[in-house]
Amino acid sequence: MMHSTGQAQRESERVSALRALEILDTAEDAAFDNLTQLACAICGTPTALVSLVDSERTWFKSRVGYPEAETPRRDSFCNKAIEKSSPLVVEDASVHPDFKDNVHVVAQGGLRAYAGIPLMTSSGFTVGVLCVLDRIPRSFTELQISSLALAAKQVVVLLEQHKIKLRLTALERESFENEQRLNFALDAAEIGDWNMDLRTNIAVRSLQHDRCFGYTDAVQDWGYDTFLGHVDERDRDRVDAAFKAAMAGQGTYDVVFRVTWPDQTLHWLWSKGSFYFDDAGAPCRVAGIQADVTARINSERALSASNSRYQLLYENSLSAILQTATDGQVLFANPAACKLFGMTEEQLRNLGRGGLVRNRDSRLAELLNQRAQNGSTHGQLTMVKADGSEFEADISSNIYTDKEGVERASVIVADISEKLQLLQFERQQHERLKAAEEHHRTLLHHLSSGIVVHAPDTRILFSNVRASELLGLTVEQLNGKMAIDPDWQFVYEDGKSIPLAEYPVNKVISTLAPMPEMILGVRRPDRVDLVWLLGHAFPEFDSQGQLKQVIVNFHDVTQRKNAETQTWTEANFDHLTRLPNRRLFHDRLEQALRQSQRDKSTTVLMFLDLDHFKDVNDSQGHDIGDKLLIEVAHRIKGCVRDSDTLARLGGDEFTVILTDLHGDRNVGQIASKIISALSQPYLLAGQETFMSASIGIAIYPEDGDTSSDLLKHADQALYVAKNEGRSCFRFFTNSMQVSAVARMQLTNDLRYALRDKQFELFYQPIIDLVTGHVGKAEALIRWHHPKRGLVSPGVFIPLAEESGAIHHIGDWVFHEAAREVSRLATARPGFQISINKSPVQFRGEDDLHTRWIAHLNQLELPGSSIVIEITEGLLMESNPVVSERLLKFRDAGIQVALDDFGTGYSSLAYLKKFDIDFLKIDQSFTRNLAPMAPDLALCEAIVVMAHKLGLKVIAEGVETQEQLDLLRQIGCDCGQGYFFARPMPLPAFEKFLQDNAPTAFTH
Repeated sequence: MMHSTGQAQRESERVSALRALEILDTAEDAAFDNLTQLACAICGTPTALVSLVDSERTWFKSRVGYPEAETPRRDSFCNKAIEKSSPLVVEDASVHPDFKDNVHVVAQGGLRAYAGIPLMTSSGFTVGVLCVLDRIPRSFTELQISSLALAAKQVVVLLEQHKIKLRLTALERESFENEQRLNFALDAAEIGDWNMDLRTNIAVRSLQHDRCFGYTDAVQDWGYDTFLGHVDERDRDRVDAAFKAAMAGQGTYDVVFRVTWPDQTLHWLWSKGSFYFDDAGAPCRVAGIQADVTARINSERALSASNSRYQLLYENSLSAILQTATDGQVLFANPAACKLFGMTEEQLRNLGRGGLVRNRDSRLAELLNQRAQNGSTHGQLTMVKADGSEFEADISSNIYTDKEGVERASVIVADISEKLQLLQFERQQHERLKAAEEHHRTLLHHLSSGIVVHAPDTRILFSNVRASELLGLTVEQLNGKMAIDPDWQFVYEDGKSIPLAEYPVNKVISTLAPMPEMILGVRRPDRVDLVWLLGHAFPEFDSQGQLKQVIVNFHDVTQRKNAETQTWTEANFDHLTRLPNRRLFHDRLEQALRQSQRDKSTTVLMFLDLDHFKDVNDSQGHDIGDKLLIEVAHRIKGCVRDSDTLARLGGDEFTVILTDLHGDRNVGQIASKIISALSQPYLLAGQETFMSASIGIAIYPEDGDTSSDLLKHADQALYVAKNEGRSCFRFFTNSMQVSAVARMQLTNDLRYALRDKQFELFYQPIIDLVTGHVGKAEALIRWHHPKRGLVSPGVFIPLAEESGAIHHIGDWVFHEAAREVSRLATARPGFQISINKSPVQFRGEDDLHTRWIAHLNQLELPGSSIVIEITEGLLMESNPVVSERLLKFRDAGIQVALDDFGTGYSSLAYLKKFDIDFLKIDQSFTRNLAPMAPDLALCEAIVVMAHKLGLKVIAEGVETQEQLDLLRQIGCDCGQGYFFARPMPLPAFEKFLQDNAPTAFTH
């Protein structure tokens, strides 16, 4: 098509205006996607586009229902639309004279209906089109076209905002702040939604909903109580009242309230919801939306009455807002308008029609006429301030009907004088850059990008030096070659060869469209390893529209590609053993289960845990522990096939996934082989170390048909293997599930035992073996379960330690024991009660020890009234908290006893370091006491060692007169056991003290 000189000039300026927006070839944007989706909803079409039309192509900033990112301009409907100042509407393209032969129409399933609104920028140039398309003929209503036009204006706003954002740093501080507020208003549109079934109290929520409460991942078991618990207590009653009022009949609620995030920051949330009722009128469901409005709470309140999708954008800006009669008389002006024009609201109302517009501005009549026809208008005018100064203004105006039925007009005015100056500056800069580009064009050929120009038959016409370096041939060797050449082989990122038809050059030649950037590997003739290139190819056409050549440019991304491979390896493999880590293990397990489901085959999951691995770390150090783990991984790998998956989940936990098992491959044999291999001695740092392992096994599909079920059941089987002596394997059985449920139920019951006063302290006397005096007793807890009866401490204490309930239980034991000591203080001065303190309780990061000491002071009891019994393992920990709290007890006079001495790993150094007062000989030694027996010699050695260190010794488990005599013979200080008395409740214990005579056990 031939164009006049004026048309060509106009087209050149139009393309320059488009490029000045600096938006071509940028990524698709969700802000534009909202408008294309809105366009589809308005017109009921499956496809909508925001197109930008340059000199050669139509490029899409946003697209819904359209596969291509761009198309040649000559084939584009939008090419016709930009020539019009009014909407282009095509109800049936197959009969339309301008489009019936269009390639998009004649193709199978081609386009039929089209409606496009030109995107005219503030500079007066049409840079593109907002359009909707359908593959069936259809008509469009006036309301649809006018609504589409409003949406197109928002597209223009977004386009120009994009340009303004790129120049924010050159603007004055006020301009920068205004743009930031505008961007914030757009970004704050993120809203979370939720839907709750009131009959089950189960809520289905979007991830954004939970993010409003400060969580990065979805929260489990969210209900109304969970929601209300997150509301700040200052707002909780108000929110609850609004919710209940809506449920009682109002149907909807709309509240703003405060919440504190897990990171302790305070946020404002807006929540709006509606109740739905069943046929009987009872509420059955509530649904709503949730948004974080912290930074916009003041503006949101001011805008809460607005129902317009775009009203927030307008009113939250600093543009002036006027409400006028249709004849131009000002009825209302906001503060921004008064500030802009330098007048009071009353002065603006008294100006009369047209008083703000320069008299000779002929554009006013055109804008008024356009508004009268379409109900809205947008353009520019020269306006006048109170001091007579003039400025260029961007005007948006709409006709609306107020509640009295009178037509009014809203006018939004923005001073764009600075923006126009900026655009003028940009044009000047563009010209300078254009000249500089010409000057440096030759230099660009020698930079880091490889450039190859192909003829339409793929023959290479030109290549630069960098292309020669990357492709492994000289420039002379490259020129004249065909793209399909045995010297090269191209591969995808996954290593698969690229078909000839998909070579970048061949792809462009076959489609006549640019090829998006892609990463491809090149096998060069001069090296074995791949060279990775980021390539892009595009066609060039001659004046007749025929393919002239194909230009391919590419960059060397080998280093980045190798780094990505390394990053993937680090993310999926354990850094110590180089085995798959927890993340890759879960992926492999899911793959194995899917394969087994397809093949109807078996998948076996083994959970493996080293027995007493912590002892190696504590006694030999973490470096030795790491070497042990590496050797363990090596030995397990030798017991399974290469096709099986061995992974390390962390610490000393390993898993094995066995797939494709046949009859000759017995699972038990494999587990036994692993246990045997791990039981062989390890030579680490010149020292021989022994280790064993326990294994839990679950099998798909017998033991579960999901990965979570298999994981849970294998873990339960491992738990049983640990409890049954370790160094063994156990298959999952249903009874394990029952046992696990029972443990869980007992753990749950344990949480209420203290509240319901189900615990009781029994006391077992400790006898002075020299005088027979009863000056001590050990407090032992008993649990009277309402259904199970008396539960052994050996059963519930480990559960209390796992669940954390041990802290409250231990605190209760202390207070009960202190109360009893206080009662005995008058009659038996210096009487002591020993209480056991769990290592878990001891490590707790709280002020429990401080509160205990304060409580003794409150009861006016000396610290020596209480003896804290701890285990040997606690001393082995290099934990400064343990050391600090033991010293606190010592300073307060509270004595410390080392329980079950002789069964652990204590040393003289630990006994001296922690200032221990008593050693309690474990009953396993006392039980075997006899003349000339080895245990008698051990006990005597313990007594002698303790007395040398200034410690006293208490023998546990004394049951016979012979044991008592031997203990007295070796100089043991105190005894405790059934020979003297069993543990007894408080009344019986008090009676025992009354009946006890100091000489009862003396000769």
